[in-house]
Amino acid sequence: MPSSFELAERVARTLLYEGYHLYPYRLSTLKNAERWMWGTLYPKGYCESYNRHEAFSLHAECIVRGCELTKVSVKLRFLQWVLRAAKATGGNEAGLDRAQERQTSLADHLLKPLVGAPAYARFYFPSEDGACPHTEAQDSLSGQISLSACQLEQGVYKVSVHVENLTVAEDPQSLSTEQLRAHCLASAHLMLSLAQGEFVSLLDPPEPLRAVAAACQNVGVFPVLIGNKDCRHLMLAAPIVLYDYPQVAPESAGSFFDSTEIDELLVLRLLTLSDQEKAELRDGGAAEILDRAESLSAEAMSKLHGRTSWQGWASVSSSRQPLEGERKAFADRAEQVLQRGDRVRLCPNRTADIMDIALKGQIAVIESIAIDYDGRMHVAVVLEDDPGREFGWQQQPGHRFFFSPEELQFLAPAGEPS
Repeated sequence: MPSSFELAERVARTLLYEGYHLYPYRLSTLKNAERWMWGTLYPKGYCESYNRHEAFSLHAECIVRGCELTKVSVKLRFLQWVLRAAKATGGNEAGLDRAQERQTSLADHLLKPLVGAPAYARFYFPSEDGACPHTEAQDSLSGQISLSACQLEQGVYKVSVHVENLTVAEDPQSLSTEQLRAHCLASAHLMLSLAQGEFVSLLDPPEPLRAVAAACQNVGVFPVLIGNKDCRHLMLAAPIVLYDYPQVAPESAGSFFDSTEIDELLVLRLLTLSDQEKAELRDGGAAEILDRAESLSAEAMSKLHGRTSWQGWASVSSSRQPLEGERKAFADRAEQVLQRGDRVRLCPNRTADIMDIALKGQIAVIESIAIDYDGRMHVAVVLEDDPGREFGWQQQPGHRFFFSPEELQFLAPAGEPS
């Protein structure tokens, strides 16, 4: 099993590049020509003087249970746009702008001293000029990250992190959208970690801390617990609101930079592109995505279709009285175990559609038992008197039906006395 840190890093990296390159991954499409990403922080001077609608800072607050020895660390990560030199000087040469990963941190600060003495760190990334119009140019970036705390009660603290983009852009009104973007912190997010302490979920806090959790002010990001389910020392504050313990689906073979889409759907769309569209896609810097889609095996493609966990038994509650023909043990025990090959009577209790009504009371045989992504159990059955039941045993549609274990009544095998 991956460590909590590995899981957190994978999610953080996915969010870092969310929106970086979008289907159909060609530069001729507006959404790729006008690159836009979540969590972009513009220069403070630009926002205050020319455009107050854009953000130059982010702010995160979370609740920590700690002691004298608790230490807090914060890592700021973002992308810096690197322009082709011709664009940086005002030209219109076609070509993909590249993003460079940046990070800075405040590490291992004792929690209690932060109450009276916040910690600050200034960061600066120098500019790099392209040697010729066909190379790249990178503007300088600067900013500040601060870390503070206040004690709410014995052993409980509110930790605050504030980040500002302090980059100075000369005459920002004269800059093109692409040139201004080079002065921004793109996809900015925070990773917080604790030593000898634990974070409190803001989405599902314990009752005594519900009010203080609700009072936390988060601007531009929202902190959630991350890592394995029992992990309480890592928190991710991202510009995309997530639930606690988010994960990247293990079936995903690689990033499509668009987590609102379905991997299988994107692969199928890519495979239908014309040769001309694929050539443009490769020129736009998405060759890796296309190569991955074209090289996926049938088995890997099948995994993208969905996740199913198969097992050979299911427990059925016996809170109701058994009907005639049911196994005696069903009435004698708290639970009855069903397995593949058992005969059952169908008792749909949801009447979700006409099939529930049509199949009510029918006799069927269990073909398989599956568990979906949310942990719900589904029992697949084949009708005993279905003339095409062999297709059901081949798992073909139209001859196999799914029910929850509570909708099935066990029956003795055909020919056995009740």
